[in-house]
Amino acid sequence: DVPGCREVVDHGVNGFLVPVRDGAALAKALGEILTDTNLASRMGSAGRKKALAEFDERLVFKKTLDVYDELLASSLHRSNLSEHQNRTFVFYVKQHGFKKIASILSFKIL
Repeated sequence: DVPGCREVVDHGVNGFLVPVRDGAALAKALGEILTDTNLASRMGSAGRKKALAEFDERLVFKKTLDVYDELLASSLHRSNLSEHQNRTFVFYVKQHGFKKIASILSFKIL
């Protein structure tokens, strides 16, 4: 039960959340999954369904670009850059991906 896992795991549906550093609870949860093949299959199916619905790369990219668009739109009012420069930047981000623009984005938003 740590940040990141809480958002992905629905306790009892697609996995188990166990307290941090609780070996007994972890062993119990693993034992349930290993001894109940129906439970393991249901949880696996539910996990796959959730992953496809919430974490598909196209969805994640779209959400990320939407945030970038929102940040860029708000920064236009705080910067000396023209609307054309902002649109050019957004186009560049969409064409070249996120890795190449990290330093540019940091500069633009700040």
